[in-house]
Amino acid sequence: MDIKLNILALILYSASFLLVLTGKNIRLTAGKAVAIAGFSVQTIAIILRWLASYKAGFGHAPAANLYESLILLSWSLIIISIIYIFIKKSLQAFIFACPAAMLILLYSSFAPGMDSGLKPLVPALKSNWLLIHVSSCMAGYAALILWTLLIAYNLVFRASKTAKAATVFINIGFMIFSAGIITGAVWAQTAWGRYWGWDPKETWALITWLVFAAALHARKKSGDSSAVYAGLAIFGLACILFTYFGVNLLPGLHSYF
Repeated sequence: MDIKLNILALILYSASFLLVLTGKNIRLTAGKAVAIAGFSVQTIAIILRWLASYKAGFGHAPAANLYESLILLSWSLIIISIIYIFIKKSLQAFIFACPAAMLILLYSSFAPGMDSGLKPLVPALKSNWLLIHVSSCMAGYAALILWTLLIAYNLVFRASKTAKAATVFINIGFMIFSAGIITGAVWAQTAWGRYWGWDPKETWALITWLVFAAALHARKKSGDSSAVYAGLAIFGLACILFTYFGVNLLPGLHSYF
């Protein structure tokens, strides 16, 4: 059931994106309403999956494997952009969040070999830190992905409003992602008896964090339009993708992701 609902959310996000792109007032309003409907459907899907795991006898938060983390990532992209719409009265973030969430949902729903089945947790994941760590990492990734896309747009079209919006997302994303790394270290201590072990996922998460820290420094020193700032944005997105997908090809303690 949750898989079908996520596909429905994908359809609604697609319809919302097309409505918003028209730029007409009535269609903008309809587009926002359809986006909220898609977000509501996806939220219900997450809750149903959570409840289904308890019904199966091994209840846990839906954040235990690649499929579930992808769902959380797409959900995070949408909720962050919706919050931005209501606070800033701007669709800038949503214009980029919607297609990104659509691509993630497409991949999670139809990628060959994607395991969407419910399974018991491996011993290391049986912790209250599971949801805290994974959700903070996904929310951090979501905000930083939006920052990268906004900066790329500003690089091409020199849109000052987009650059200002991007600043919001790198500040928020960097803080949330930092919290994700910290909670991961605390969890590692309880699960494996050490805070840090240079596991491939840990190592690349640190590299990604350093890239975004460098981007913040570059912005402070050179401004929103500097080539270094834009270059670090693009490199940062590459680091996120490798941290999220690439290191799964390497042996490590995070191989279940």
